[in-house]
Amino acid sequence: MSTNLTYIDGNLLEDVTRVVVNISPIDTPVLSSIGKTRAYNTLHQWPIDSLASRANSPIVEGTTVTYTAVAAPTRVTNYTQLMSKTYAVSSAERSVKGAGVDDMFIYQKGRALKELANNMEYALLTATSSAGTATEARQMKGLLSFIATNASVVVSGTKLTESLFVGLLQIAWAQGGNPDTVWVGSYMKRAITAFTTGGTRFVDASSKKLTANVSVYESPFGIVEVELSRDVPNTDLAAVVVCVERSRLKMAILDPVTVKDPSEVAQTIYGSNGYVFTEISLEVGNEAGLSKGTGYTTSI
Repeated sequence: MSTNLTYIDGNLLEDVTRVVVNISPIDTPVLSSIGKTRAYNTLHQWPIDSLASRANSPIVEGTTVTYTAVAAPTRVTNYTQLMSKTYAVSSAERSVKGAGVDDMFIYQKGRALKELANNMEYALLTATSSAGTATEARQMKGLLSFIATNASVVVSGTKLTESLFVGLLQIAWAQGGNPDTVWVGSYMKRAITAFTTGGTRFVDASSKKLTANVSVYESPFGIVEVELSRDVPNTDLAAVVVCVERSRLKMAILDPVTVKDPSEVAQTIYGSNGYVFTEISLEVGNEAGLSKGTGYTTSI
């Protein structure tokens, strides 16, 4: 007697889970943690000032007062940057049943918002300034481009040591900064964790838990949080360490994140199209209070 087998059964239903699995990262440590302010022009500006150097300045008793020239605040500028993600879905695509997606248009809208957040994070860190033209996009200056006073470039192939790390905090502190946050990629996070391995590996016998991580580092220049960033350069001979005083950083918003649905967008297809957009800039209170090290090897 012949036996029916699944290999020849053309009546089987597909077995597809109703959950869409997406492992793409959406963590945005800079975007999520810095302050927010308003921008009122595509050229965003803010004043900065600094005091005269400390000095021993005795005055002779009874002398005539003399007046010296005083410095006025200077102005720092940054351009705003327009960013957008678009999506279009045919009417048929919105009507058919899908695995894990009930309405493809709604799904694509949520996807676009996540991608826009990723792009905002990347721009806040890495964008390079451009005034833009009618045919060229305007770009903000990102954090890595802003840090110039305390930009330490090591000899190619240099490993990040504890001494070099503390040195980055020191040069920011010497300029008046109080760094409280360090943003690094995965290799530099491992390097920092290895500074005091013996003191940071804790074993809880009852839970059999081993901890080998440095998330808070107490330095001679204050306590800093060490946070992973997917957008800080992390390639061999070009790995970067960024030391900031978080309160000095703000995202200036010209246009908040806005969703344009079919009712607001001209429909040019048999279906639905829309987009999300924002226009932002980065405000750095005074870059001299920040520091960065560039050029480290990823060898641990």
